[in-house]
Order: sequence, then structure tokens, then C-alpha cells
Amino acid sequence: MRVVNQTRGTEVVNNGRRAKGFWGLLLGLMGQPPLPAGAGLLLPRTNWIHTFWMRFALDVLYLDKSRRVVGLDRAMRPNRIGRLYWTASATLELPVGTIDRSQTTLGDELLID
Repeated sequence: MRVVNQTRGTEVVNNGRRAKGFWGLLLGLMGQPPLPAGAGLLLPRTNWIHTFWMRFALDVLYLDKSRRVVGLDRAMRPNRIGRLYWTASATLELPVGTIDRSQTTLGDELLID
């Protein structure tokens, strides 16, 4: 999966994947090694996340149905509960620094292949 910030013309993810099924959504990145640069995990039908049982921090983008960024968390540390974004319909978990590197801000529109 590839994610491009159409608003900024920057690449967010070049080697991502989409969580599938009940277990994929439930487990997410729990117990997994840190994401390498360029990676990401899209969690559809999700408007908040937690980082319990994780060993690394994440950048997180919260996306509405139009794939517009409605919330973001930079360097969300392990064992935290993220903020609930009522208008979000998906979250994108990323390596720390991805939000800044891709210059992504609130209101940006993402293209997900």
C-alpha cells in the first residue's frame, strides 16, 4: 500500500499494509517490531487507538471518510490511549517522524493506493 499527501505533494508511506479482519484490527502492531521508514499500518473503521503492549512510539494520523486528516499524534509513546476523533473513520500508524517528514497537517487530503 502507498499513501501520498495530495495537498503537499509528499509521500507518507511507500510500503504499508491494511489491517484486515477482527484480529488484525484488534492486535494492530502489538508485539511487533518497530516500523521501518516508509512503512505504515492502516486501521479502517477506527477513530481512536491505544499503544498498550507496544514497545515503540508511533506517529498517528486520523482520517475521515474522504481521507482528509482530522487529527494527528506525534510520537505517541507506548502504553497510552489516543484521543477519540468522532469524525475519523480510519487511523494510519506510522514510524515516528513521518508526520514532520511528509509535512502533513490537519485538513490535508491523502491518496491511498
